[in-house]
Order: sequence, then structure tokens, then C-alpha cells
Amino acid sequence: MQKNTNKLLNVRGVSIVEVLMAAGMMAIVMSAVASMMSSQQKETRAITEKLAQLDLQKLLLAALANGSICNAELAGLTFNPTGARTIDTTNITAQTIELSSLHASGASGAPNLIAVGETASPNAPQLKVSKIIFENFVSTGVPDTYIVDLNISFAGGVRETRPINFKMHIMVDPTAPAGARPIKSCLESGATGQSYRFVFTTTQDWVVPANVKSGFVTMAGGGGSGAGWRISNMLAAGHSGGYVFSHPVNFVPGEKITVTVGKGGVGFTPYKTNTLAAPGPPYYVYNSPAGDDGLGGYPGTSSKLVSPSMGTLLECAGGSGATIGGVDSFAGTGVAGNVSGATTGSGNPPFSAPNRSAVGPYSTVSGPGACGPSNYGIGNAGINIFSTDSGTYLGGTTPFGYGSGGNVGRSGCYITTTTIGTCTYPANGRDGVVFIDVY
Repeated sequence: MQKNTNKLLNVRGVSIVEVLMAAGMMAIVMSAVASMMSSQQKETRAITEKLAQLDLQKLLLAALANGSICNAELAGLTFNPTGARTIDTTNITAQTIELSSLHASGASGAPNLIAVGETASPNAPQLKVSKIIFENFVSTGVPDTYIVDLNISFAGGVRETRPINFKMHIMVDPTAPAGARPIKSCLESGATGQSYRFVFTTTQDWVVPANVKSGFVTMAGGGGSGAGWRISNMLAAGHSGGYVFSHPVNFVPGEKITVTVGKGGVGFTPYKTNTLAAPGPPYYVYNSPAGDDGLGGYPGTSSKLVSPSMGTLLECAGGSGATIGGVDSFAGTGVAGNVSGATTGSGNPPFSAPNRSAVGPYSTVSGPGACGPSNYGIGNAGINIFSTDSGTYLGGTTPFGYGSGGNVGRSGCYITTTTIGTCTYPANGRDGVVFIDVY
């Protein structure tokens, strides 16, 4: 048989144009991959640098909490042969102190913890310390005592790295010329390295330690009590005492200071009698407390420091007694003790509601205490609401609990052996507190 030689094969070669196009596309893909890998490497380095900076920050914080390091750098001869560094207190806003290093301890010969121009961390060798500087001096209000920023800057990172910042307390020698006062002490703000906290929860005398001429006082007055055991449709929780944190105060070394800790206001609550209600145990009849009208709370008293030579150094008033208002009549649901007069309605009270204000120059009428004029250091008010629901209603609080206003609890209770009524339990306000930090 004769072969068909006219059949066309469906096969052709690859042109040079197609080869070049394929090579170009491959180059684009490879360039994109290389760019992506480079970007990922940069991101990895940036993360490594950030982690290294955080580790360094923790290390520095732990070191600076011990005041001996900062004191050795600034206040002594240890790392500065010419003596304590000085600052110009007449131009404090322009004052700076620049260091070449921070040492690992306050001992002579201690190695550097960090140094300008050196690697910030072995994990990020490209990140260098570029500057160690004390700046932004601000007076605390106590003469010759300042809050200062210690800023540690960096260079050489993949991205610009924000400085590490620490707040420092610096005290200078007040007997030296104002233009060049040597630094006496340096401590990380809030650290407890060489600082001492005296805590007072009861009234007593305190002798100022030798060489202590100033300190920082944290204080709260006593909280007011809640009100309302006689009212079935309204309650008022207690107001807190005034409070302040780290208020600067001057002292006279060796002087005896009277530390008064404010007492919380007394809350009068219904009491459980020995009379069983008709259902039997554990139900008892509740009666009204003696010695109180049940219409208003009682105030807390002031916390204060009094110096025999300088008078009152600081005072935080107690919270005033919570006041019940908005009551129309004395007819309604029975209350503990079956007092003639649980109330209904929401108008103006026809009775003379007691207004038991706290005593002192910084008290407020039916409100929280303060620690100075213009409501400086004012506390928090308790709630004043209409509510028949059972539960606990919080008084005005303080950040540390001391000096908080009294809570008010509410529940159903037996007011006779067979009758359910309302029991409202105004709690005592909490006593105040005084902390004195010196170093």
C-alpha cells in the first residue's frame, strides 16, 4: 500500500518572540518574589528590634528602681570624678543632663548597662544607643524637687525607633547657689528602691525622719454612710471622702506631725429581733434602729496632717451624709419596724430632710469631700434613686477603697409576724487613709 505523504503534521516550533516573553514574565515573577522576601526580612528585623527594645526597657526599669545607680551617675563621685552634677534652677525648662552611659550597678567599676554608640541588645546588633539624656525638668511644687524625663534614643534600626522614657525624681541641694545646685538624690518615679512608705489607718503621731525635708502624700477622708432604712421607694448611697495621690508636702526633720485618719460615717440599719415570723425559722421580724430618723446618712470626718510649726499641711474632707429627697408623704408600704411612714410618690418632701454635712473647710453639702479649694481632690458621689428592687447599691468609691461611701442594701423582710415589708440597710462609710512616701 502506498503511504499518504500529503498529511500535514500539527506541530510547529517556538518563536524567539515567545521565548523572550516567557523570560520576561519569569523575571517579573522572580523580582516580585525577591521583593517580597526582602520585605519579610525587614519586617522580621523590625519585630526583632522592637522585642529587643522591650527587653531593654524591662532591664532598665529593674535597674533604675534601685536608686543607687541613678545616684551614682548623678549625685556622687562614683562615675563622675568632678563630683555631683549640677543644674541651673533659675532656668529649669532649658536644663538637660547628657550621659555617655548607664552602669549596671552603683558600685565603682560596674560595667555599662548601656552606652552611647554601642549595641542596644545582642539580639538586634544593628540597633545602637544614640543618646542618654535627662530633660523636661518640671517642679513638683516642693522646692528643689523635680520630675524629669530620662530618654534613651536609638539609631540604625530598620525603622525609626521611639525613645524609651522613664520618669525620675531628682532633688537638689537648696543651700548651693541657684544657678548650680548639686543633685542630692535620684530615683525612678514610683520605684521603691530607696523610698519608704509610711501607712496610717488610725490617728497617731509621726516623727519626720532625719534629713527628710519633703515627701509625697496620698490621702483620703472618711466616706459618708448610706441612708434610707425608713424609705421604701427611695435610697441614697454614701458619698466618698476627698482623695489625692502623691501630693508634695514640705516637712521639718525631727518634727512630730499629727496624722489624723478620717472615720467613716455610721450607717443605721434595721436589726433582726428575736421574734419569729409566722412561717417560722429562719424568718424573723425586723425592727428599726434606735437613735436615728432614717431619713439621711451621716458624714465621714477629715484626714489631715498638722505640723506644729507650719499648721495644716494637707486635709481631705469626709463625705457628707447622703440626703433623701423627692418624697411626698408618709403613707405607703410598711418598712422595718412597721414605722408609720414608708413613702410613695415623687414630689418635693414635705418633711425637713436632714442635711448632715461633713465638718471642715473642704466639705460639700450632701456630696463628696474635697482636699482643697475649688473642688481640688474631690471624691465621688453615691447614687440617689427610686428603687424597690432587692440588691446592693454602691456608694461613691475611691481608687484604693479607703474613704469610699457606704453601700445600701435592700430586700423584703417581715415587719410583723405576718406582714412582709421593706428592709433597707445603709452601711457605714469606709475609714480614710494616709500614705507618706519619703526618700
